[in-house]
Amino acid sequence: MPKRRLAFIKSGLFSHINVAIHQQLVAQFPELEVEEIDIWRDLIGQHRSSYWFALAQAAIRYRRKLIEHRHALPLMALRAPYLFRRVRELITERLGERPGEYQITFQTQSVFDASTPGVPHFVFTDHTHLANLRYPAFQREDLFPSAWTLLEQEIYDHARHIFVMSDHVRASLCEDYCVAPSRVTTIYGGSNIEPTSATADNDGYRNRTVVFVGVDWERKGGLVLAQAFARVHSELPDARLIVVGCRPNLGQPWCEEVGKVSLEEVRRHLLRASVFCLPTRVEPFGIAVIEAFSYRIPVVVSNVGAMPSLVRHGESGLVVPPDDAGALSAALIELLTDPEKCRRFAEAGNREVGERFSWSAVGQKLREGITQALDRRNAGEK
Repeated sequence: MPKRRLAFIKSGLFSHINVAIHQQLVAQFPELEVEEIDIWRDLIGQHRSSYWFALAQAAIRYRRKLIEHRHALPLMALRAPYLFRRVRELITERLGERPGEYQITFQTQSVFDASTPGVPHFVFTDHTHLANLRYPAFQREDLFPSAWTLLEQEIYDHARHIFVMSDHVRASLCEDYCVAPSRVTTIYGGSNIEPTSATADNDGYRNRTVVFVGVDWERKGGLVLAQAFARVHSELPDARLIVVGCRPNLGQPWCEEVGKVSLEEVRRHLLRASVFCLPTRVEPFGIAVIEAFSYRIPVVVSNVGAMPSLVRHGESGLVVPPDDAGALSAALIELLTDPEKCRRFAEAGNREVGERFSWSAVGQKLREGITQALDRRNAGEK
């Protein structure tokens, strides 16, 4: 009797999300053998000429963006029509080697189409390209040409159901890509850092330490954070900022710049915080916020992207307008001078992790959504 398989198609680590999703697919679908296929390692890597052709096509098609340094060439290669089509062909060929075995195909992210004719296909993504237009800081000229949006539309049209990490992406799918609301479910995401029973080293939220975690300083709102924290420090001279993930070279005595570190080191620095701050300008999801919640750290975030879905203003943290140094400094001062409010927000955020923002909760919602979609399909066939 042939095996019953679930093909999990991915691209790299996806900020470590793919590791967690693979584990959940295995746990939630024990009746199926989960086969992982990485499009770079297992498909494109075996057909290098396809990649070089796509690079050439991307260099021609997106030459203006390359000249303006808006995007890196390897990133644009995957959005070249040739490679987009080629990836789908290679997946169809690979799955065709075991006809009848694949019951489900499942992909993360929406930069390729892993669907195969005749096999129910599901997508889990943190973004759409047109969702970028919902960010105040995003410029329309930074969009890829409309030819890419038409290809992206195929991803959603070929999916039996689409799972997203936040409500603003769901809104984009329904409004920008005309996907029926019944075909899109928000299931959030979880933390990449293991839970800990360690006690926070923040003197009961009294040490007036703010932690920022992010590799892309400017996109994550680092410039406005530096402006705001200068105001915070003028009012609270003992306040300090720890920057994890990058080194912006602020040259300020109140700022400790850690740079890129391991996930374990990120955990250690989070435990030093009275407040976690992410005043991001563009944010598909924001796993760092969930990680702060996991360690009972209250948060201050900007009102963009997924942030309003993650943080309940006045309950688990404070939400401020993007690029507003005055509002950001006021929110930080409010929490840094009120340890009891910090504690209350931190406990509320930690409860959210158990209820909405754990990978086990995501896995259960995946199982429920996929099962329901397949049941509807079977009922329709009958």
